[in-house]
Amino acid sequence: MHFHLPKPLHGWREFAGEVGIIVLGVLIALTAEALVEDIGWRGRVAEARQELRYELGQNVALLHDRLTEEQCVNHRLDELATIVTRASATGRLPPVGDIGFPSVYSWPDAVWQSQISAQTATHFPRRELGTIARVYRDFADLREENQRERVTWLTLRTITGPGRPVTPESIDRLIQAISEARGYNARFPVWAHVIVRLMNQGEIGSGFAQIDPKNPPVLNANEAICRTLGPAPPTYAG
Repeated sequence: MHFHLPKPLHGWREFAGEVGIIVLGVLIALTAEALVEDIGWRGRVAEARQELRYELGQNVALLHDRLTEEQCVNHRLDELATIVTRASATGRLPPVGDIGFPSVYSWPDAVWQSQISAQTATHFPRRELGTIARVYRDFADLREENQRERVTWLTLRTITGPGRPVTPESIDRLIQAISEARGYNARFPVWAHVIVRLMNQGEIGSGFAQIDPKNPPVLNANEAICRTLGPAPPTYAG
């Protein structure tokens, strides 16, 4: 019979040492890789944060721009209410010029959506991310509100023209549209208060929103709502 003598103990120690060195090398490599990845995400987060500042800055500027129209819109609605009240008594609309239109904005969120798609948003500090997400949700709701306001004013703009007979049903639609338009106009200051307060009390702070000097928002592009009613057009649109 042949017996195989065990290898000396120091052989196992050498083997264990070599394995330890390999494991340590792998751990160091993984740690270094994680560190490099973390540094990379920090850089992407910093870039994304500045882009979000500019996008939110544009939205805040547009919100304040819409607020400058509030009194003009109220005045125009008062004029329209007087016209409709008289028409309900006479059965005929008088000649009415262009009544204007409250501004409708896009309320951009392309940067925010791209950061979500790129998973950059998930690497923001949790509380900061929560505040930014809430602000964008409010602007999304405001976008829908602004679009509903636009539809209401499309109804009101049917009043513009050389004068025509109106039915009681048409008068009721105009009265309803005036009431809705007043509600939309009254809610814009509320939206502004909610959004600004959220930014002031949230993690990002009131100075987060900034205007992009290379791409400033176009403000006060719609001034017709603040002008005196002009001459009536010779025909009704459409």
